Amino acid sequence: MIPSAKRYFPVVLANIYQGLNEISASKDPGNCSATLPFHYVYTWLAEYFGTHFYSPLPDNFKPRKVHFSGAFSTKHFGDAQARSLFNACGNVGMDILARVPKESKVIVDRENVNRPDIVYLTCLRSGFLTLRQDNRRVVQPYSPYRFSRQFGYVQDVPGNLQKDIRTGELSLMYWHWESFTKRETRSTVTLPPESALTEYMVTRNYVEWW
Repeated sequence: MIPSAKRYFPVVLANIYQGLNEISASKDPGNCSATLPFHYVYTWLAEYFGTHFYSPLPDNFKPRKVHFSGAFSTKHFGDAQARSLFNACGNVGMDILARVPKESKVIVDRENVNRPDIVYLTCLRSGFLTLRQDNRRVVQPYSPYRFSRQFGYVQDVPGNLQKDIRTGELSLMYWHWESFTKRETRSTVTLPPESALTEYMVTRNYVEWW
């Protein structure tokens, strides 16, 4: 989830997913020529894993990316340290950007829903992200249940995608976009309260799988 991306986050995430997939599939990731909006990736790493120093700006200063920008803002990690950071996930607050009310709240996608609620509800919607750059067409699956801790929900073992679509005709891409951003669907989501959060927001099966 990238709150600052607002209504265009499906396009931003499609670009990020595509670029990261290219890097992970490369025989030489360090010299891969994939292009993507790395500043969002850096902000995500900084927020969740503490990879950057926090700039002494007012806490309400927007966008949040500026708090991790500037010369010497990045902490140094060797290969072994980086692997340990992601494997152990020690002191990582995966729900740091989640909307967690004091009491459980229900959001219904209807005509009078406010802007922050519809953006958050869309972030919780499974679907396919699309991006078109000239003749380049990108489709990336988006399954928030695979990273549900970021939204304050308990994480279970992620399953396999039944449909793994990575590109398509323009008409199909438009259909995916309309489906993902459709309004007034009457879909409902319940936000968990603060009291529901625990130190380890994962199931036993997830621990054994991880």
